[in-house]
Amino acid sequence: MQILNIESKNVKKIQHLDFINSISDINFFDDELFAIGSTINGDGILNFTLYNGEYRYSNFYRSFPSTISKINDLVIVEDEVIFSHSDGIYKSNINGELYSGSSWESVPFFDNKMILSMTSNYIITNDGMYLVDGEQKLSLELDSILVSIEDTTSNTFNWLTQNTFYEWSESGLWTFDNPFNEGANSIYVSYNSMDRWGSLIVLSATNHGLTIINRENNSVKLYIPNSIITNEISALHLDDNGNLYGVGREGGFVKKGTRITNFYTFSKGYSYPNKGDGYNAVKLNYHTGDFFPTAITTISSGNFIFNIYGRRLDVENNSGAVLEVNSNNWNYTLYGDENNIFDGTNGIVDNNSGGLYAQVPQIKKDNNGNIWCLNSFSENYNQPFAIMDNTGEWHHIIAPDNYSYIPLDFDFSKNGNHPCQGWFAWK
Repeated sequence: MQILNIESKNVKKIQHLDFINSISDINFFDDELFAIGSTINGDGILNFTLYNGEYRYSNFYRSFPSTISKINDLVIVEDEVIFSHSDGIYKSNINGELYSGSSWESVPFFDNKMILSMTSNYIITNDGMYLVDGEQKLSLELDSILVSIEDTTSNTFNWLTQNTFYEWSESGLWTFDNPFNEGANSIYVSYNSMDRWGSLIVLSATNHGLTIINRENNSVKLYIPNSIITNEISALHLDDNGNLYGVGREGGFVKKGTRITNFYTFSKGYSYPNKGDGYNAVKLNYHTGDFFPTAITTISSGNFIFNIYGRRLDVENNSGAVLEVNSNNWNYTLYGDENNIFDGTNGIVDNNSGGLYAQVPQIKKDNNGNIWCLNSFSENYNQPFAIMDNTGEWHHIIAPDNYSYIPLDFDFSKNGNHPCQGWFAWK
């Protein structure tokens, strides 16, 4: 644990906590501080005492009436330390012998209830919301809660699940459902955190930025920064105009000047936002490969091509080897087994590797603008290289015999007497 002195900006580390893996739910009470401490043997309650202006480690309590591995929430209410666990709630007087299991008592009303969240005034279980004295204020079926907040500026109690925001006040219950989960394939978009101050509510959703709600007029604003859609980019290309192209396993981006346009595979459903959500992204109908893409290059101004590394070929069902995309209008073409453009395995390298499983690890452009694609395992047609010429037609290099040639690498002369000379490495 580290203590920041706001006035001096100094940070001081509290010693003697090497046995603690993590600390959560920090609560202040007079000159003491209590928090949940997690160890390899389970959770307990940490106690720190203020001495000469500094908090010092005092004790760690793990003796309770029953064996507890996980403490969910910890609060201080008046002079009592209260925490929830998987089977109920324990409490003890803050001045009592907290190190003794006999000083802790259960709150019988909550025995055997699933405690989902607890604050100093409210408790949420799997069957509703209660005051800490056990009075039920709301009957509601819940199975999990991400976070709960008491907001004194609006006199509300708020909590969040993956799909719904809840606000409770003396006026009743108000809810806001996740706007990204309207489609059948959008189950992957979930809320993950929130905060509130007065009428302003801010919710964060996975890959979908912030949802900002103003309760004064119930207006809703979606804010998603114009940023790269994923940080798992495995191949990059910078064209002659300074435009940057990048691709990862689930999608990629094109950066022209300061504008970023993202794209992603339709197999991710609604996991990523699109233009309808106020985000500059498009969805393309192709399946991802088993491996991260390793090659991307431009064919002409705005047109780029990248490899879908490790995929059974079936273009009719959106499963191909490489994808060509026009970043000006976002039309695209998937290339694979149609017209024998690409080839795959047929049991030569591995007896169990049939079914046109293609691996195209490299794509390069030669000095004449032709696009060369290395087809590692062309076991049906013996065509280790597929070449798109500068008119868009496809050609192939045929291996000189029927032996098992496996191409590993290739490159082209950049200048000199042989500007079109290519070099190939084989196994």
